[in-house]
Amino acid sequence: MALGHGRVGRLPRPTPPYPDDCLLLVDTIDTLGSGVPNAIKRSLRRSQRKGHQPAGIRLDSGDQAYLSIQAAKMLDARLASRTPPSSCPKT
Repeated sequence: MALGHGRVGRLPRPTPPYPDDCLLLVDTIDTLGSGVPNAIKRSLRRSQRKGHQPAGIRLDSGDQAYLSIQAAKMLDARLASRTPPSSCPKT
């Protein structure tokens, strides 16, 4: 059952104690179609202002080998295309 499809704005807003070590948990039927993109979008929207970024993505179910590679590619591509805030130290 995929409850919450298209309801990104209604997700809880916890503040991670270690924002640079945050793992995004994706637990949905449509992992690559909505789960991973929505988790990345939500995370980057909240963290961009403070210069943080997620450390990775945790998948709860499915073909772990295939989905983890695809999810990592999606996160890497999104982070590479993101303009860092001016407050972030450049590495």
